[in-house]
Parts: sequence; C-alpha cells; structure tokens
Amino acid sequence: MAKSTVGLGTANQGDGDPIRTAFSKLNDNHTELYSLLGNGTTLSVTGDVAITGGAATIQAGSVENSMLADDAVGADELASNAVVTASILDDNVTPAKINILDDSLAATDAHIMVGDGTDFSNVAVSGDVAISNTGAVTIQAGAVENTMLADNAVDHDELANRFTEDVDITTLTGPVTFDCSTGSVFKLSGDITGAYTITLSNHKKGQIITIYPIKGNQTVNLSTASGTPTFNKIGAIDYEDNGTSSNILQIECVDDATNSVFFYSLATFTSDKDDI
Repeated sequence: MAKSTVGLGTANQGDGDPIRTAFSKLNDNHTELYSLLGNGTTLSVTGDVAITGGAATIQAGSVENSMLADDAVGADELASNAVVTASILDDNVTPAKINILDDSLAATDAHIMVGDGTDFSNVAVSGDVAISNTGAVTIQAGAVENTMLADNAVDHDELANRFTEDVDITTLTGPVTFDCSTGSVFKLSGDITGAYTITLSNHKKGQIITIYPIKGNQTVNLSTASGTPTFNKIGAIDYEDNGTSSNILQIECVDDATNSVFFYSLATFTSDKDDI
C-alpha cells in the first residue's frame, strides 16, 4: 500500500486527524514494514542480504554471476588461490590479464602457454603429453621412462614379440630367413631337405633364439641378413644329421652391430615322461 500520512492540521486548531484515525494509519504503515522486512510480527531480513542492528550484510555464496557488472572483478578482488592458479601458466601472467567474466580471452601469455598465441582451440601443449583441442590427452612416443613406471608394472604381456612369441616355420628347404622381431622361438614343421641356411634378421643384443626340432640328413648353416657375423659354439656337441635325431639350437646375440656376434649350443632331445 502507499504510505499513510497522519494529518497534523494546524497547531492548536483541532483540525488534524482524530487520534483513532492517526494511529490506524501508523498501524497500517507498521504492518506493511513488518510484512516486508519480517514475518508480519517480527523484523527479520533473510535471503541474499541479512540486516542486523541496522547493518546489511551480503550472505556467503549469494552473489551469482548474473549479479556482477561487466569488468567488476579485477586483480585485487581475486583470492590468493586464484592468483596462484593464474601464475602457474607463466610468470608474466597476472590475474588482471584474465577476464574471468567473459567467454573470450585476448592474446595473452595464457594463450601462448597453451595455444598458438591467439586462440585456445589451436592447442600446442608439448612434452611428455599432447592435448588436442577436443580435450584428448596422448602420451607421446618414448616419453615414458623407467622412473615413471611402478614396480612390477611390466609383465609378460607388455614384452615385445621378440621375447614372447613362437613362430611356425614351414619352409624346409633353405635358404630361409628368421625375423627375430616376430618371435624368440622358431618351430620347424618337419624334416629339412637339402642344404639349410638359416639367416637371422632384426636380432637384438641379449635376445635368445630357440630353433627346434632340426632333423634331416642335411647340412645346416647360420648367417645374418647383413654384415659378417661371428658364431661361437659352446661345448663339443655337433648337429646330428642322421635323419632321425631331433636337435634343438639355442643362439644368444651378444652384439647386434653390423658384424653381429653370437654364442650357440646344440643338443638332441627326445620326448620323456613328466617325471625326471
């Protein structure tokens, strides 16, 4: 309602509002005030602002983005943790350079740090990881070093094929090339026929290559795909080429330079029961 004003009239003339009318107006004014600033009987201002003892206080968490005027927040209004977050981008970035109330940012040091200097959509994060403008994070090739791995992180499944796989060999007439990057065990499917030259390729230092069963009344030679290799035999057992014995050949590469160096051993084997 509109404010009800008591008519005072002229002093000592008796032409003002009667007492009942005057107090009725005052009651109406008080009722409207108590209803507006309380519950009708008690003054109690709540919500975004509280009033106590005449002091109005904006309540915690009550100021939302839509209540702020453009450019209302500057460097002095940012909390200390906000300043730290901004400074992580670059020593030269101050909170004042970042307009947190605007959807767009100028070409500041922040853009240069995680973009191309003009737009965050042209992301240029490098190092151990790369971040695309779709938000995808990719660990870069060769970026994971030993210190980044947890103990027992690398199991058999994480090893390369050259240490874990077996390869079936169906070529029984030489020459034949064994690609040592595809496996560490090469299993022949039958008896060799004719002179049999085994050429090793893509071998690595420390790799042990097992070839079996080698059998057949033929000559077996060892070579590499390039260079002049050295093959050193361990022990005195030679290849039994009587056409019936099954031989196992184990070769360890100790130098994978152009002129590779190997140590090898031969043995015959027969199937046996589980107990020794």
